[in-house]
Amino acid sequence: MERKVDSRLDVSHPPTAFRIGMIQAHPVNEPLVTLSQSDYDLISNDLASARVRVQEKLLNDYSRSLYY
Repeated sequence: MERKVDSRLDVSHPPTAFRIGMIQAHPVNEPLVTLSQSDYDLISNDLASARVRVQEKLLNDYSRSLYY
C-alpha cells in the first residue's frame, strides 16, 4: 500500500517506492553507531537552547504556508 501513496516522481526524491525497496534490500540488524545515555544527554542539553527558536520558526513558516 505504501508504494501506491504519493508515488508520483515529482512528490519526493527519491520516490517512496524506491526508498522502501532500498531499505528492504539492505536490512540492518545491528546499528553501526550507538550513543550512550550520557552522550545523548550532553547533546540534548547543547541543543536545548535552540529548540524553542526552531520550533517557533517551523510553526510560523507552516502557519504562513497555509494561507498561500
